Amino acid sequence: MSRPILPVNRYVERTAVKEGTCFICGYFTPSILVTENDAPRDWFFACPKHLIQPSLCMLIEGGEPSEPAKDTTKVQKDKTSDAAEGDDKKEKKGEKDTKDDAEKKDEPSKSPTPSPAPAAPKRKVYTLHRDYMYLRQRPFIQRWEKEQADLLAQRLPSVPKHRPA
Repeated sequence: MSRPILPVNRYVERTAVKEGTCFICGYFTPSILVTENDAPRDWFFACPKHLIQPSLCMLIEGGEPSEPAKDTTKVQKDKTSDAAEGDDKKEKKGEKDTKDDAEKKDEPSKSPTPSPAPAAPKRKVYTLHRDYMYLRQRPFIQRWEKEQADLLAQRLPSVPKHRPA
């Protein structure tokens, strides 16, 4: 016998057109998790507050990279020191900057610079905890078992309709 085709444990977060009830708590939410282009397709509503809980799923792709706190403070210190150096340079230039800025404002811009296109939001890809993945796969397994039972029932002989004499 063959095995059932089950959804892959790789879900992408999307926003639904119409709100539905969360798979976990039952509250209405527009957030939906959908399997990627794999067959069979599986989807369910999930609150954003549940998506950050490791007991439901883990973010594997598309989120903000988690950096240690030490590194971010070091980067912030570097930025503030660079900004302070830039302010010192502007003070030294003094009137030259203000004259250049005034001239730039008076001139009409001959070639408008195109505004940068908005960056496409990164897809957030999740993997479900094994218990929740089992709950998502169980209907597919049950459907396959029913199909197998129906096929077996077709091969069995029918029940006699007449009484033996």
